[in-house]
Amino acid sequence: MNLLNYLSQSSDVILSCASHSKELSGAVDACVESLNDGNTIFWAGNGGSAAEAQHLSAELVGRFVVESLPYRSVALTVDTSAITAIGNDYGFDSIFSRQLEGLGRCGDIVIAFTTSGYSKNIVDLLKRSRDMGVHTICFTGENAGEVGQYSDILIQVQSSKTWFIQESHGVMGHFICANIEERMLA
Repeated sequence: MNLLNYLSQSSDVILSCASHSKELSGAVDACVESLNDGNTIFWAGNGGSAAEAQHLSAELVGRFVVESLPYRSVALTVDTSAITAIGNDYGFDSIFSRQLEGLGRCGDIVIAFTTSGYSKNIVDLLKRSRDMGVHTICFTGENAGEVGQYSDILIQVQSSKTWFIQESHGVMGHFICANIEERMLA
């Protein structure tokens, strides 16, 4: 595939995300309300989605566009000691849900990324979130898989290609961060 063809396909998928305006607005509203109440946004994903979770969490703790106070934002993908201990003692499926049990509280937000919609550790995280009263926002590909039934806000990218899904998740994640920052500073 040549570069122009790749960029054309990628931009088509990204532009199709405009159909999620309502869901993205709801995600921003939920995050702003949660942060204003002193709560935390938790992020999770596997592989490239783990990197996206870390990246977007850092945008809120550092700064996105303008100077601001840091926001309560934690990527559940970064504590290797917790991840390996939980994985060893409870199994890989529990690496995110167990951390949320220890760190989270009612009113927090979980933002999860899964291109397949079937990542068992993401499903377990969303189930545990529901039990704890933690609001869930989930980004998937065209197939929401099992996570669809446990997401308060579900944002499905209309593609089956992992790389285009992840690119779109990043764009929409940046949109959320920009709007959180704008609303928190208003």
